[in-house]
Amino acid sequence: MKAKGYIYIIFLIITSIIMISISYIFSSLENEIDIYRNEANLIQSELYAESVINIILSDREKLYDFCKKIYNKNNVIVTLNENLYNLEEISDLDLSLKLDDSYEEDGFLLQCNLDYKGVKSSCYGKGTIVNSIYSRGANVLNSETINKTEMEKLEDELENLKSYYNNTINVIELDFETYYMEKQDDKLYIYSESFDGNGEIIKNIVYESLIVNTIFINQEEGNIVIEDEMELNGVFNFDKVFLHENLSVNGAVIINGDVEYIDVKKLLKVSGILINLKGINENNIETFYNFDILKKHSNYIPGFFDIKVRAIQKSKVKI
Repeated sequence: MKAKGYIYIIFLIITSIIMISISYIFSSLENEIDIYRNEANLIQSELYAESVINIILSDREKLYDFCKKIYNKNNVIVTLNENLYNLEEISDLDLSLKLDDSYEEDGFLLQCNLDYKGVKSSCYGKGTIVNSIYSRGANVLNSETINKTEMEKLEDELENLKSYYNNTINVIELDFETYYMEKQDDKLYIYSESFDGNGEIIKNIVYESLIVNTIFINQEEGNIVIEDEMELNGVFNFDKVFLHENLSVNGAVIINGDVEYIDVKKLLKVSGILINLKGINENNIETFYNFDILKKHSNYIPGFFDIKVRAIQKSKVKI
């Protein structure tokens, strides 16, 4: 009887050990499955976040508009077209775009936060907004300050000047005739001249505004005659300029023909930047680089915005 009792006890012990071992194996296997599932969800969550960033960055036209808005201190709501992309497994999708100084002052930081099956992930895209030809400190853009590729790109931009203005800026389109700019009190007048039947000069006013207003003058061919000393703000595309008096400009000036004075030496003074891609003589021009002025008129300066993506990363640590 004692022998049978010992055998029974040993059987129970062995059975218990086997059951505990099986239970441990199943428990370990279940934990490993959970770990694998969590790791898979984490990877998938990170991939979703990075994919959303890549989708937004690949839409160059929309990214360009977004970056222009934040550069001008406007609020931007970044959206993703859910009809084009399957986001059913994603929740708490949050997108934001703001200014960032990682690579240059007032670059951009695009951030994506989301939740995929309970796993939260973030991804960031960073880059620059301003074309480097405008931020490197050159007071004149010509063959000596920009390379051949940059010059060709800027020439293409200059061929599409009208795309840089809209109803928010006063635009003066001038043809190939001779026009005169005159200041009276606090007003600017632009006019052409003709003669009446008695040979008297008639001033045909084509534009008038307060002298302090920001304007865009576009005259690819023709003459501008400066009758009075004045200071203007904006972007100016001039062909030939004749100076009775000094003309000061705060902004950007594009010259396509000579700047000459009449009788007594006078100057075209540019605070901002001068664009001279045709190698025009600059003897009667003074230039002073001022990036703050360029920023003020950035929406209307050809090629000012040149969005470049510098990094896509999972953390916001600065590079």
